[in-house]
Amino acid sequence: MLLLDNDAATKLARYDLLAELLIAFRVGWADIYLLDSLKYRFHLTDALHAERLLGSSGAVQRVQQLVAQTQPLILSTATVTETMNLLNAIDDPGIDAGEQVLFAYLAADPDSTLITGDKNAIRALARHTYHPAIASCQGRIICLEQAVKTIALRGTVAALCSKLQADSAADKAVAICARQPSSFLDCMDSYIAALRASAGGLLCPDI
Repeated sequence: MLLLDNDAATKLARYDLLAELLIAFRVGWADIYLLDSLKYRFHLTDALHAERLLGSSGAVQRVQQLVAQTQPLILSTATVTETMNLLNAIDDPGIDAGEQVLFAYLAADPDSTLITGDKNAIRALARHTYHPAIASCQGRIICLEQAVKTIALRGTVAALCSKLQADSAADKAVAICARQPSSFLDCMDSYIAALRASAGGLLCPDI
């Protein structure tokens, strides 16, 4: 199970990298799970409103495709509920309601991986790895920069940077790195290393 938070899902769609995501992580649409809130947060039934939020009509169409072909996280288990209760009790302001759901599913399924663009949530979760449920997430969280780097390593860096530059407003850090394809991977590594230093072992090893 590959979990995607709303930030990572929409940015990968804006970059037109969803097909590359499937190839790079060797998954199919049925293996990807999203928060059910994605379609409401970005008003996907209102094309004009959604386009204002996502930057282009193409991005809207790709997010709509993503929602249509993947699985919503709406079913719960006792383990998920237990971890949700733990996260609610911790009540860390760095972990919003959506990330709580994703972290709970990640903890409940040892074979799952989470791709998230929320660095603050990763740092916040790292403050609580003394809890066994949270410690079980170690090494299974992938930040957006790691995901983009993985896609780059499975393809052509120059072609990837062209896609990233086409929507430079999607993510500031990625846009900065994409300006120079020759140093793109090193630039990604610098952002990943900075986050890893405060991630308490939660980030996936180099992939």
